[in-house]
Amino acid sequence: MQNLPYYRQPMDDIKEIELNRPQALLHIINANKTYGMWGRGTGKSNGGLGPRIIHLMNEMPRAQIGLVVPTYEMAFNKIIGNIASFWQNVMGMVEGDDYVIGVKPPDEWQKPIIPIFKYTNVISFSNGCIMPILSLAVEGAGNGFNLQALVGDEAKFFNEKKLKEIQRALRGGFKEFGHLAEFQSEWYFTDKLDGDIQWLLNKRKLVNQKVIDAVISMQLKVNELKETDPQNSKIEYYTELLAKARKNLVYVSEASTYENADILGEKYFADQKESSTDIEFNVAIKNEDPTRVENSFYPQLKEHHFYNLPDDVDTTKPLIIAADYQWRISPIVQAQYRILPTHKEPT
Repeated sequence: MQNLPYYRQPMDDIKEIELNRPQALLHIINANKTYGMWGRGTGKSNGGLGPRIIHLMNEMPRAQIGLVVPTYEMAFNKIIGNIASFWQNVMGMVEGDDYVIGVKPPDEWQKPIIPIFKYTNVISFSNGCIMPILSLAVEGAGNGFNLQALVGDEAKFFNEKKLKEIQRALRGGFKEFGHLAEFQSEWYFTDKLDGDIQWLLNKRKLVNQKVIDAVISMQLKVNELKETDPQNSKIEYYTELLAKARKNLVYVSEASTYENADILGEKYFADQKESSTDIEFNVAIKNEDPTRVENSFYPQLKEHHFYNLPDDVDTTKPLIIAADYQWRISPIVQAQYRILPTHKEPT
């Protein structure tokens, strides 16, 4: 376990949080583009999204930070509750004093740089930062916003084409925040079971591990200097170098649920093993890449399963079509009433 980094609450208090290894690395590296593919129970809300949103809010007060979700139903039934639980139970934030969800914030709070007038799907913070909740199930969800950063959960259910429409709303605020590595950043999280993760797996080829390693070393050095020699002039110099490196940095974080074993306990893994198939356990808990669809149609597909008869279909007659609804694959069965030319009448 590591206790780095530190996060300020909106009241400028210092709150130390305990992070497991992949969580700590996320925030130490602080890459502009980060894709977290973690096993279920690894701590995406408590160690990824929750701290990241607070960090963005403090680094860019009065900014617009977009929270991308597959649907509003998923956002309000699952995602936001987990994040708010971290804010309240770990960070000690108070709803109504530090943030509000879906309602107009108090008049005495700081105002966003770019004002908005409808708060139905918006989380507002006391320092003027606002977080529009952007559903990919809604056409043009990002229209009208000028976002300075994006975060997202359940990214395996994202439609990449629709996500690009929201990414176009990453504009404005350069004068205030353009010097920061967090400006126009994107952090997305998911597990690998079900859904479409190929677009996330493709990000692996964009990672420059040498730069990642250099950023880690330099950030740890800065942390050490802040503890032992806070007036050292190298702190500012290293911090500027880190910001420049992070602005174009891509990081793909992959971690199994075992990274959070100290929190979950042994029984959790035993229960998951008992209630899951091997494929489900390997992907959802061990965080292995899914290599095939479980219970697929023709799992041992061979050449003898195919045929190519030129007179198989009479194009002048209708087809009989029925959907065969299986668990994962839904093939369409087709038939036709007819007599093949090679058919011989019984004598």
